[in-house]
Formats: sequence, structure tokens, C-alpha cells
Amino acid sequence: MNRHTKKKTMITLLTGALAFTVLGGCGDGAQDEGKASSDANASSEVKELKQTAPLKLVRRSLATRENGTDNQKVLEIIQQQSGIQMEAEVIPRDAYPDKINLLLASGDQFDFIEGQLVNWTTLKDKGSIMPLNELIDQYGPNIKTYMADALEVMKDKDGVIWGIPRRESFPTGYAPTIRKDWLDALGMQIPHTMKEFEAYMAAVKKTDLNKNGKNDEIPLLHSWNLNGLLQIFQPYFMGVESTRYLKDNQVIPAVSAPGYKEMLATFRNWYAQGYILKDFATINANQIKDLVLADRAGAYSGWYNSMVGNQITMNETNPNVSYEPLPPLEDAPSTGTAAWGSNAKYSSTLLIPSTSKNAAFMIKYLDWVLASPENVMLTMNGIEGENWEWVDKGQNTFTLLENATERYSGYYNLAEFNDPAIWPTYVPADYDISGKIDLKLRETYKNYKFVEPFDAAIPYTLTGTPAENLTGDGTTKIAEAQVQYIIGAIDEAGWDKAVQEYMEIEGNILTEVWTSQYQEFTSGKK
Repeated sequence: MNRHTKKKTMITLLTGALAFTVLGGCGDGAQDEGKASSDANASSEVKELKQTAPLKLVRRSLATRENGTDNQKVLEIIQQQSGIQMEAEVIPRDAYPDKINLLLASGDQFDFIEGQLVNWTTLKDKGSIMPLNELIDQYGPNIKTYMADALEVMKDKDGVIWGIPRRESFPTGYAPTIRKDWLDALGMQIPHTMKEFEAYMAAVKKTDLNKNGKNDEIPLLHSWNLNGLLQIFQPYFMGVESTRYLKDNQVIPAVSAPGYKEMLATFRNWYAQGYILKDFATINANQIKDLVLADRAGAYSGWYNSMVGNQITMNETNPNVSYEPLPPLEDAPSTGTAAWGSNAKYSSTLLIPSTSKNAAFMIKYLDWVLASPENVMLTMNGIEGENWEWVDKGQNTFTLLENATERYSGYYNLAEFNDPAIWPTYVPADYDISGKIDLKLRETYKNYKFVEPFDAAIPYTLTGTPAENLTGDGTTKIAEAQVQYIIGAIDEAGWDKAVQEYMEIEGNILTEVWTSQYQEFTSGKK
């Protein structure tokens, strides 16, 4: 993965999606935690054995990571230094959940599931993944040192650890960028309020800033269909960034919460004014890129560095093009706050199937990675002197050599855990223009306020609850209603009715389940 292409944890469009997007576990049926814990005890016998088969890693395709020309060379060094043998199978991202389902159903032995693409609580309830407490106690001293806090997000209410977390290198990144050169051309300053931002969008809409004679400027582009607006602006209107909302100690769907309708009404106005595209709900990433490179976008709502590569390309013909951070807007309504949205600091990244016979060696490998910055660097960035070099080893800073990420980019780092106590800090070299722009953006954004999901650590599960058999009809209908309201196909009364129907179909049931689990989990942590 390119160091400057952030792996996004995309917020689900709707509140009920948790029930219908999780990966269903397979196998021989539900496996109680006592049985699973017993299996973990049995695996301690591996302690005295030599590894008889390589770790089987079932990885998702990510950019060109799996095609790095140095992958095999790096693997051989890792295996020699760690004493752990590995082999990887790469699955296209879209097919990954189905492939994992098939492997679990067949009882095939493999050792690694990418936690970002599945719901670990569902797999735990199905008996499809392995508890890790005793394995970490036996083989993971460095895991316990560096991941002590992070492991909390992988625990159930009884304190059983069901996976290994990742730590975001820069979670606070769901924020807009704005064309500074267009602001200058309009004689305007960086907006600090919604009123000022809308004034900028109005000016972009009526001014031929790209000087092509067409007056085709788009004031605001955004990523991920409607999610690129929801995730970024939800804190401004609601004070939170989540598909759920905490109200009077009840966890309710965000669509029914204070500020949500006001947010959609603002998007509705932007649509009517032409500030966002008519096909905002269906446009894809390639179309967005084409519009940006055509010099038509006045601002972008999405991951903070999404425009870096586009800016570099545009600078080849227009050196003035500059996308700069938009500060949190200070005039938030009473239901909101002056902040942008954030990923959770910690999230699921690695799960071990219950069929694994190599679980001890997986934990040993992860622990070896965290034994030194050199091990982190080898697994994440490749070979010292060939792929990277130290800038200041005493300060734990490094730089990548030119074209290094094309040759190797973290293929055998299985739990990206960006703790500066062990994880070296990147310093861009002179050739790395994108790295320098990215660093400048980070230096600005780190001073802004961000809010992450309030319930990021809650291991919600629908298995065995009244919500287990929800069909998703409510989710589908409220998704359609959101778009209809924004484009003006239904009025405010129509939206209110849609929310009421959604709550009757599934929202009230989800509220009951979420609230019970939230209260049980948080009371157990006090």
C-alpha cells in the first residue's frame, strides 16, 4: 500500500447496515466460548513443536501490493530472521468475504483473516474464529506491551480477545480540502463558517475560474456517493460521527437523531443550487478523478489527502493549483460541534480461524514484528539500503528510496500498528512531492478538532437477538428516501414519514439491541 494512499474505513450509509453487511460465519455451528478457550489451551502444546507447515495467509488484493517485485526477496529475509514460514493467497477485494465463507464452511485450515472486511462479533458467535488471550500470554510479550489499550477493542464483554487490532497512522482525516488558488482569484479568505463556505460555493458556481468558457465549475465534489457528505459533515450538524447516536443513554439510528434532518436539508439546498452534482449518489471514483483533472472541482469532501496525486498532475500545467485544508466550521448548530469526522484510533485487522493449527506461530510472528523498529521496517517497507534508509535512527525516522513502494509495500506486515514508540516515522525525501504535500496537510489537520464514533469499541452482534432475522427492507427504503429528499422528490413530511416507517420496520428493534449491548459493555468497563 502506498504510504500516502490512506486505507479508508468507509462509514456505512445507513444505520441498519450492520445487520446485513457482516460476514456470516460457517463451520459446524455455534461454538461456545468454553470450548473455544479449551482449544486455545490445547494449542499451547505447539510451544514445544517446530513449525511443520507455513502460515497460510488469505489476503485481499490492495492496489499493486501483491505484485511487488521485491516481495519474495523480503519474504525470504523475514523467514530467515523470524524463523516463521509463510505463504500467501491473494483474493480480489470484492470476492474476499465470499472466499472466507467458503474456506470456513469447508473446514480448510488457514491462519489469517483480514479483519477490516468482516465483522468479528458475527464470526465469534458462529465459532469461526479463535480466542487469543492465552496465546498472547504465552507468545506475545511485545503485543501486550504495545497493544495493551488497543486490545480492548477486540474484547467481548467477558474480556475474551478475539483478534489483533490495527492502529491508524492518521485517523483524523475525514475533512474537506478547498482550492486555495480559486479563493485567491475570487478575493476570498479560507472559510471558517458554513455561511462563508456556502458563499464560496456560490461564487464558484457562477464564475469561470478554469477559464474554459463553459462555466462548468463544480463547487463541491465528494467521495463514496452520499457517504462522502455524511461522514464529513455529520459532526457539524450532530456532534458525532457514527451510524448510531447516543441519546439519553439509548443507542438509536442516526437517521432518527437530532440534527440529521437538518443535515439532509442542507444537502438538499446544495443540490438545488447546483453546488453538488446531479448524479452525486451514483458517481464513481474514476469519474470523480476525471472531473478533478478537468479543473472543475472547487472543493472536495473525503479523505484528507485524496487530492494530492491529482494536484501534482495538475501542477504540471498549472503550478498554482492547490487543495488546502478547510478548518472545522465554527457556526455549528446547537446539535453539532466545530469538528470533522475521524476513523477510530483502533480497529480490527487480524483474526485467526478456529481451524488454524498454526495459531501459536501467527502470534509469535506478530510479536517478532513488534520486537524492534528494524523488524517493523523490514515487514512494512522492505530492505534497508534498497527500499528505505534511516534519516535519524536515534529519532526513529526514515525515508523511502525512489520507487520503493512499487517494489515492496507492506505485504508481510499483517497488523499495521502505528505506535510511534516502536513504529518509525516517515520523513519524505526531496523526490517525494506527494509525501511533502501530505506532511503539510497533516501538520495542519493535527491542530483541528475531530470526533470519532462514540461506540467504536462496542462489539455489537445481532446473533441471538430480536434483530437477527431483520431482512434489510428498512435499510433499503430509508436509503432511497435520503436520496429522494435531497433531490426534492419528497418533501419534509415525506422524509419524516420515511423515518417513522424505518423505525417501525427495524429501527426500534435495533435500538433495543444496540442499547442493551452498549449498556452491558460500558457498565462492565467501569
